[in-house]
Amino acid sequence: MKQHAKKVHARQPLAQGWNSTNEQEIQVRITRAATESMIIKPLDDGDPFHGAFAVQSKSKNPYRVEIRALLSRENSCNCTDFRVNGLGTCKHVEAVLAKLRQKGRKKFDVASHTGSPCAEVYLSRKDSPEVKLLLPANPAKPIRTFFNPFFSANGTLLANPTSAIPSLLRAWETASKAVRMGPASLRMLRSGALNSRAVRRGFRHAKIL
Repeated sequence: MKQHAKKVHARQPLAQGWNSTNEQEIQVRITRAATESMIIKPLDDGDPFHGAFAVQSKSKNPYRVEIRALLSRENSCNCTDFRVNGLGTCKHVEAVLAKLRQKGRKKFDVASHTGSPCAEVYLSRKDSPEVKLLLPANPAKPIRTFFNPFFSANGTLLANPTSAIPSLLRAWETASKAVRMGPASLRMLRSGALNSRAVRRGFRHAKIL
């Protein structure tokens, strides 16, 4: 196994310092996910391809990875690297994606096409931090109608998070049962993690680090 890891590493040379591109930095994290030992456990019931996962690597405490999309970088992790790198991924996210591919190519392709069964509101850290909405592949009309006052057609929050997020939560409490949000989205909304101060702080840290 160690010999195989060395071969993979040799085929994917690590980029050096500030000379690297985003694509090279993403490949670095894919390589680390493939060569480092990590224990991955699902945290949510239901859809086996989307939701929260605990990822234990060398650190004492596991990181929490949220998988919302299998082919685009809409996922998240609470590790420092994900918070500051602006790539929309990290080695923990890539390790979970690699684990999910092991379920079989056909199942993975079907899950990639259908997407998460729930609407997902989240903090995107690609470039500058931004509150975003990711809808299911074929959302029902009530779902679109519910989110239209809050998000643009491309999934960007229309108003300041300080006022928009509490309004979104109040509306959801009395919404139709057809309007479902993923467990990760509800946790973030209720915790206040998506308010404007958190977004500004995340952007400031990303610039400094």
